[in-house]
Amino acid sequence: MKHLSRFGLVAICVVLALVSVGVTSAEELRSTEFYIVTGVELGGDCSSFSISTHRFVGTDRRLTMLVIQNGVIVQDFAGTFSGLNGVSGLGVFHQNSRGLAPVNVFPLAAGVKIEIIIGLWTNEWEPLYEWRGRVKDCSDLTIPLKKVQYGPAHMLTQNHSFEAVGLDAGGVTDNNLAAYWKPKNAANDTRQCGGSDAYVGNCGLDLVADLLVASKFKNIYNGTVGADGDNLLLNFYANPSPGYAGAGKVKAKAVLADGSVIKFSIPIPTSPAGYTGMPYFAWEKLSAPIVSAKVVIKQGIGSGSVSLDSVSLSVFTNAHGTRALPVPAARDSSSGHDNQ
Repeated sequence: MKHLSRFGLVAICVVLALVSVGVTSAEELRSTEFYIVTGVELGGDCSSFSISTHRFVGTDRRLTMLVIQNGVIVQDFAGTFSGLNGVSGLGVFHQNSRGLAPVNVFPLAAGVKIEIIIGLWTNEWEPLYEWRGRVKDCSDLTIPLKKVQYGPAHMLTQNHSFEAVGLDAGGVTDNNLAAYWKPKNAANDTRQCGGSDAYVGNCGLDLVADLLVASKFKNIYNGTVGADGDNLLLNFYANPSPGYAGAGKVKAKAVLADGSVIKFSIPIPTSPAGYTGMPYFAWEKLSAPIVSAKVVIKQGIGSGSVSLDSVSLSVFTNAHGTRALPVPAARDSSSGHDNQ
């Protein structure tokens, strides 16, 4: 393999911002953390990728990296970054951590454009920051600055990991209900805390399929966020029981300021049992700001059960130059009301 040469980007210092219903607020992260992607190392023979970073963070963070060529994810990494501060590098040679990349695609085809997407997340998989770069050829050892985008992320889903307890119709706390998730025909489905129902945090949503009734949960976002070219991402974790056949799906809908609509629909898997590294997601670029959005968890008629966690819809912004966007205020999670 040729020597890996690190290119130097002008330091991209982005103060992290997070809209969260968890323990950490957007304001706290803005004032205490930053994360800089200072370089990407590309293998001169199209055989590897790694990143270089400089960071000041107080705790461990999760990191994802996608490499896309010809519309196909050819490298798919998900891992944890140490909370230690300073300069570091992370090699992601031939990684396929979440099962999204085809097997044995390296070395990549020469002379074909590639896109690299690096995401930074909290340990609870709340999105913080995204960096995107493009090169004309996988053997290139530099990425021009004009081909780089970066910016903070905005969580549109409240109580995405079901940690906040909801209220019943009488305004009384009910541990079986998750705040901000409006249930319908969901007598069999409950918020569960502890054990195998949670992938992140302590709680998750346990769906039990019924032979006669289909159920659903809805989470609403009302506000304006994003801009043309930003990425909209829907993701979730799923842990189906053996034999689950509930015909479930996670859906999202975003209405944009230009009148267009983005829709996602991702089937809830029936196997394998056990949580895996967030393999279920879809994304699309915005053509205009989002003016409203919703996430719907739908359980079809069937049998068996499945646990869901970290169900979220997020906008990853491009804050380059004058396109920096205001961060929506963190929302109160102490109430079970939808705040519509």
